[in-house]
Amino acid sequence: MAQRTQVVLTDNIDGSEAEETVRFGLYGTEYEIDLSKQHADQLAAAIEPYIRSPGASVAPAAPARVLPGTTAPRQPSGSGRALRASRCPTAGGYRPRS
Repeated sequence: MAQRTQVVLTDNIDGSEAEETVRFGLYGTEYEIDLSKQHADQLAAAIEPYIRSPGASVAPAAPARVLPGTTAPRQPSGSGRALRASRCPTAGGYRPRS
């Protein structure tokens, strides 16, 4: 028997459909939340002045974690254009928009 599993992300802010999982850190605590494109853009805009400041530094990425009952790390969903690892200061380095 064939089975098909579909994962649907729900925006942690308003319960709408999320586009991606966003990872970030603050005060030594790592967070992982699912956000719509609109909310990911809002988060990026809110933190951009702080991470673009002259004294900001990039921390090395945390190792991928394996979720219980699986054999592979959870892969972020979405198009890859928003605040995922490429724009997250604690998940591999910040890449400002052009």
